[in-house]
Amino acid sequence: MHRRLTLRGRDLIRLCLLAMGTWIPHGVIPAGAASTWQGTLGRDAVWGPQQSPCEIVGEFTVPDGRKLTILPGTVVPFAEGTRLVIRGRLVAEGTPSEPIRFTRADEKGRWLGIQLRETNADNRLRHALLEYARTDDGMIGLEKSRLLLEHVEFDHCDRRRIRTIDSSLIVRRCRFQDVFATDEPPTTDNLSEHLWGSGIPDGGQLLLEENLFGRTKGHNDAIDFDGPASPKPIPHIRNNTFLGGGDDALDLECDALIEGNVFASFNKDPYNKASGEANVLSAGAGRHYVLRHNVFVNAQHVVQVKNDAFLTFINNTAVNISGAAIYLDLDLPYRKPGRGVLVENSIFWKTPTVFAGAEDEDDLTVNYSCLPSSWHRFGTGNIDADPLFVREGYWDPNGASGNPADDVWIDGDYHLKSQAGRWDAGRQRWIADNVTSPCIDAGDPGADWTAELWPHGERINMGAYGGTSQAGTSLSVAGDPVDLNHNGNVDGTDLHALANHWLARIPPLAEDITRDGSVNLVDLARLAGKWQVGLGASREPFEVALGRRAGWSPLHTGFDPELPGYHLVGDIASITIRAQSDDLLDRLVLAIQTSPGQVPMMEGFTLAAPCLKIEGEPFRNEGLTCYRRVDSSRPWQVEPDVEAGTYLQFDIVGDEVRITLLPAAMELLRMPCQISWIDWYR
Repeated sequence: MHRRLTLRGRDLIRLCLLAMGTWIPHGVIPAGAASTWQGTLGRDAVWGPQQSPCEIVGEFTVPDGRKLTILPGTVVPFAEGTRLVIRGRLVAEGTPSEPIRFTRADEKGRWLGIQLRETNADNRLRHALLEYARTDDGMIGLEKSRLLLEHVEFDHCDRRRIRTIDSSLIVRRCRFQDVFATDEPPTTDNLSEHLWGSGIPDGGQLLLEENLFGRTKGHNDAIDFDGPASPKPIPHIRNNTFLGGGDDALDLECDALIEGNVFASFNKDPYNKASGEANVLSAGAGRHYVLRHNVFVNAQHVVQVKNDAFLTFINNTAVNISGAAIYLDLDLPYRKPGRGVLVENSIFWKTPTVFAGAEDEDDLTVNYSCLPSSWHRFGTGNIDADPLFVREGYWDPNGASGNPADDVWIDGDYHLKSQAGRWDAGRQRWIADNVTSPCIDAGDPGADWTAELWPHGERINMGAYGGTSQAGTSLSVAGDPVDLNHNGNVDGTDLHALANHWLARIPPLAEDITRDGSVNLVDLARLAGKWQVGLGASREPFEVALGRRAGWSPLHTGFDPELPGYHLVGDIASITIRAQSDDLLDRLVLAIQTSPGQVPMMEGFTLAAPCLKIEGEPFRNEGLTCYRRVDSSRPWQVEPDVEAGTYLQFDIVGDEVRITLLPAAMELLRMPCQISWIDWYR
């Protein structure tokens, strides 16, 4: 079997939960119960630490019209074969530091879950642990009911964790531990799943959001759900992480919206004896499936499109897929092909076979995607290039056999590299790279790009993060960072947007104009500086910010199109300069006026871009040294073989030192560049 190094089973997941302040303790419950319960609740009840543990010694029912409230820190143990049935209302809300624990009373006992039956009350479980239940009805079972699960952990259960039938269910920020231990074979076929069910009532929903789904094994899916088609309510599965399995992540026969998820390591394992293959999504029943902004990595297949289903696949990233990433027909038994696939703005990398079973343009349309050139004939705007991910996942070479079933998969980071800046989710900040992905500004020109942060190039990126606030930024400087609603003006609507996020520290945000991690007075000052200015009007092509010791010389009269340049004065001084137009000039001159009456000279000079730095004494034999780094968080390395005059030219004219930024240096100005100099006389 294979496993992920970054999340090593239950223990490491729990360490992560502890770091997040949501650790749920496991262990033996105290001997003896403070209260025992069975039968039918006669009146509203509140269970708290004073009554805890509250032991269920026989089937216990909360009838219609009655409410059971369970307070933080309460332990609810169940005797062998007992269950809690809710026909009225359940409100069980713990806290991160005092979760509620539903567990077994005996060391080897198994209970039969919490079962909700025909209750549309506001039922809620928050900050709770469910463990050691075992029933095909689910640790949580719903029939024609309504429930919110939030910050709930499911563990020590080899059967369905959730079973939902014709119910309205929200599952948010929950943790589903691995169904089986690393060395444990599966005990069932098609019954050991995180969620199984069918049907959503009118006015209801099935929302799975920001959850962590641990590994499954054998012929068991992570999620198995059938039912509705639009305009009826359909499942929304978004921003979850799926850690892998031996069959499908999602086996759906219903219209579905699947967005913002990470799916890793779904490969048919030796325990799976079924005729089919392992997929992230098995899509059938003639339904329509919309996948967008997802990452798929290290899988046998991404999507099986079968039985007249249709797939819309927008802004996704698929890496290291061993079989056909998307297939309509593999001659598998009891399956007929899907009716079609639309792919746009997506990246397929290290995926030898992208599609299978697609014969012509009636089956498959592929536009503005990065994939092998053999598939470009199915659409327009496609490219075949290395997408330049931040870090690709790979098989650990210490694996014994070189077989994906035996080796260890090391996770990657599938954001796109950018010299203008890309989001580092781990460190929660923007980092500049020394290269820019060809997938930036390469998506459909007509697609909505406005969620991408400036500089955005006014065009969507390819891949999972294209069209989101985590998109790699562009070398283009189209638009303006303070035009928050992209209407070409800086006015009250932009100020209102800034005010709505005032002092917010939830990066990345467009309102954090300076990208310093907070929406504050500095951002307000930037916006005020361009207040009610039509951004479409002509403006200087460069934005220049003067350091504390720099100033404009008396010769400065603004930008001169005949001799592009700025006249500056200063001794130990610096400026920050950035282009404001995509139509860059061939060169730019900075004329620095030196100390009056002295011979012009420059004993120290530095030009610093995020990933390239040039420094030295230009009028000495030592000249200048060029440095590079992989990204702005790494140390500088000397770049050899850079000839004088590649980036800069230095001249003395009268009492000025003129620094000419040549074409190679002009390209750097698409990002903010700091230029500093020292004019000392000893």
